[in-house]
Amino acid sequence: MSNVQVWSAGLVIPITAPSVMDGAVAVKDGRIEHVGARDWVLETLADRGLSYSERHFDGVLLPGLVNAHTHLQYTGMAEVGAKQYRGMPDWISGFNAVYDAGGLDWSKDAATGAQMLLEAGTTSAADVVTDPEAASALHNAGLHGVAYWEVMDWTNDDWKERGPATVEKALDAMPTPPAVGISPHAPYSLEADPLLDLPDLARRRGVRLHIHLGESHSEAEWAEGRTGELSDLWRTGDSSSFTAMRARGGGFSATQFVDQLGVLGPDCHVAHGVYMTAMIVAVCVLVRLPWRFARVRTASLVWMRHPWPPTSMRAT
Repeated sequence: MSNVQVWSAGLVIPITAPSVMDGAVAVKDGRIEHVGARDWVLETLADRGLSYSERHFDGVLLPGLVNAHTHLQYTGMAEVGAKQYRGMPDWISGFNAVYDAGGLDWSKDAATGAQMLLEAGTTSAADVVTDPEAASALHNAGLHGVAYWEVMDWTNDDWKERGPATVEKALDAMPTPPAVGISPHAPYSLEADPLLDLPDLARRRGVRLHIHLGESHSEAEWAEGRTGELSDLWRTGDSSSFTAMRARGGGFSATQFVDQLGVLGPDCHVAHGVYMTAMIVAVCVLVRLPWRFARVRTASLVWMRHPWPPTSMRAT
């Protein structure tokens, strides 16, 4: 029995190379072996003494799409996204009103969201999981990517008492594959101690970080409020949290704040990143986060034919 699967189509789009008319992709043991003209792929497999089975499509074959930031469990909260808001605080109030009302099935809604990803040709996602009922959505759907356990609403005192153990227990309960990671929610929802400890916890476990950062103007750098050097921040009472610093008129940005705590690095990627100066973005991209978009390894393929949506399939 062949352990090489060949997927061929009238047009193959490798993304990182020119498109191939009458192309093919050969997959062995969950890994892509060859991509190119169908005749060349089949000839190469024959030269290597490998048998294969082939499935041909009258359409376009291309890598599965990647959703770099999603909350699948909120698929059932579409009403929040359908409204208009006066700013971030107004949006938070609208979100919390629906979330706190209850009655939502996180497991079912997350599964629905995962199916919607597949139907749209997305085969890999970074899913932020707030409630444990939604933790298995990527796993159950056979999707690639990372399921990030979201950590939020911890004060320094509560965190010292039971924070690390609580997060470790939640991570241990999450199914794999795909990979599991940690999402320190945001600088405004966590005080300094959890933001300081979570990167170390993640790196001890060898998992990635994913933080919401620069979402609103309140996280931007306020130059007029800078009264000293960033390194001096930790010698004052302003360092207990980002919100405490801001309440006292401190002008350092949320990005600068979490960077001092060791959150940013090559194992972290940022959601949003809107309210950042050009200098901060340059530091994040060139120094702190040099390859955050490059670590996507998937043998997933999507076959597309019109009309939309496409049919999708996994090769692993």
